[in-house]
Amino acid sequence: MLQAASAGGVRDRRRVFEEEDTGLFRRLQHVLHANPTIIPFIVLLLAVLLFSIIVGRRFLHPFNLSLVLQQVTIIGTVGIAQTLIILTAGIDLSVGAIMVLSSVVMGRLAVLAGLDVGIAFTLGLLVASPAASSTASSSPA
Repeated sequence: MLQAASAGGVRDRRRVFEEEDTGLFRRLQHVLHANPTIIPFIVLLLAVLLFSIIVGRRFLHPFNLSLVLQQVTIIGTVGIAQTLIILTAGIDLSVGAIMVLSSVVMGRLAVLAGLDVGIAFTLGLLVASPAASSTASSSPA
């Protein structure tokens, strides 16, 4: 009987202890531990807010946000492809150099030579294709 009473007392004290630790900080800590992918989003949000406070209205202007989005999509696409290559143990560091080569060819043909964007895009891919296939064939298996 005494054992049952002491076990019940321990449970009551444990419940009281757990209820006392449910403050805002503990709940936030629990959410962050349960969902660790939220942390980079919070850091990104804080960086955007801090940078917009420092720079002012120019940073959050729709034209600037569109420009940033256009520039990030190129790097993001290559990053996703490179992640897949690394995950399959086919590490290839020449992807960045081939991307730059292709981008420079496309940009110079479209802007300086005055070619149509579709033609410049096709020629840029044609220039990068032999470089990509030669690095793929020389990669160790």
